[in-house]
Formats: sequence, structure tokens, C-alpha cells
Amino acid sequence: MDHRVFMVFVHVGFGFLSCSHAYPREYHYVDLLMTWPNAQKFCRENYTNLATFESMDDLKMLQRPDNSTSPSWIGLDSNSWRWSVTGKTSTTTYHNWASGQPDNGNGKEFCVTMRTDATWFDDNCASTRPFVCYTGKRIFA
Repeated sequence: MDHRVFMVFVHVGFGFLSCSHAYPREYHYVDLLMTWPNAQKFCRENYTNLATFESMDDLKMLQRPDNSTSPSWIGLDSNSWRWSVTGKTSTTTYHNWASGQPDNGNGKEFCVTMRTDATWFDDNCASTRPFVCYTGKRIFA
């Protein structure tokens, strides 16, 4: 089986007053089809976790392969839309839901997929999709 992983480097800056520290993050597009729980396990074993995003700038830095047309798992789950890295509800107000999302279609959509236009929608966690992992500092406390 052909395993393809694509890396994108992202720098997320943190600052206090005039002091600034940048922590590098690497996003990895993994072109393997897995359920959300299996994708999370893969990311935790090989990277840090499924991808988390704090802003549109993070999303703009993520680049998929030119031939990628499939939605990809990211690290939001559990209908309260918690980032998987902490199990807590996102501390940011940033979300990039597609229009009409999340809708919990058929009462079975508890995980989040990102479309190629970077918008998010809830999906059945048992669906198999490619996914995005990240390596680097954990943003959320």
C-alpha cells in the first residue's frame, strides 16, 4: 500500500506584552483512509495528535496535495466540539463551520471533517477518510 504523508510547516506565535515566542508546528496530511478514532490513534502514535486550528491563518498555512479532493479528519469531536488534544471544549472562539453545520445528521455525526475549501462539517466517526495530524507544541492547556 502506498503511504503518503505531506508536511506543511506552520509557526504559531504566542506573546505577552512585547515578548514573543514562536513554536514551530508541522501539519501532516496523511493520505490513508481511516475512521476518526483510528486516525486519532495514528496521529498520537506517529505525531502529536489530529490537527487543531486557532485561526484562519493556521488553515491558510495548511496545503493539501494538488490531487486531494476528499474531506479530511481534524481533531474536533464529541458534539460539544472539543479538540482531541485536551478533551476540552476549544478555548478559542475561532470556528470555520460550513453553512448549516454542524447539523448532527441522522444523530450520528460526532466527529469533524475539513473540506478542501477549509470549511468544517460534522460527520459519522465510522466513515473512513484521509486526515491531518500535527507535530509540535500543544496549544491548549
